[in-house]
Amino acid sequence: MGQNKIKIIGLTGGIATGKTTVKNILIKYGYKVIDADEISREVVKKNKPAYKDIVDFFGKDVLNSNDEINREKLGGIIFNKKDLRNKLNEIVHPRVYESIRNNIYKYIKENQKVIFIDIPLLIEVRKRLEKEKIIFDEIWLIYLNKDEQIKRLMNRDRYTFKEAMSRINAQIDIDEKIKYCDIVIDNSRDIEHTKRQLKVALSKNDFM
Repeated sequence: MGQNKIKIIGLTGGIATGKTTVKNILIKYGYKVIDADEISREVVKKNKPAYKDIVDFFGKDVLNSNDEINREKLGGIIFNKKDLRNKLNEIVHPRVYESIRNNIYKYIKENQKVIFIDIPLLIEVRKRLEKEKIIFDEIWLIYLNKDEQIKRLMNRDRYTFKEAMSRINAQIDIDEKIKYCDIVIDNSRDIEHTKRQLKVALSKNDFM
């Protein structure tokens, strides 16, 4: 994908590491952030092409009373079933990648200097992203050690320790992800600490 005069930075992390917090800080600073999770929710809305494919394959049991897809119910169905998870990804991911590319082109036309793309599982799907011509100049990791991940996940989503561990272990270990990333933002302290690190990273790239 053409990236003349524009830098594309991937934002990633692990579950409950605080990616949304960092994304919101960047937006407040005036940067453009493409949110893959928001796109994935959009492409499965009622009357969207992915919606029909999901209902055709998984059945109407995955729908809410308003006929929208119940993401929690669908997530529960696929969580421990790799074949079903792969099928859902086959339906959803191509539409998400297309939307990401369209947004990149839009921001290129607007002469943006930098675009951030928030993809929670960026490291896990990086090879597919490259095939889809979504290439990153840098990858920034929002970091939290596993013990803090567990605490935040249990507090935020009311998971048991076992449930929290199950979801964390479904992703590449957060310490393993560091080797694939250019910048690590430690989000284990207060928000001001996170902001200071972001400002340093932005200044190094001459984005401030």
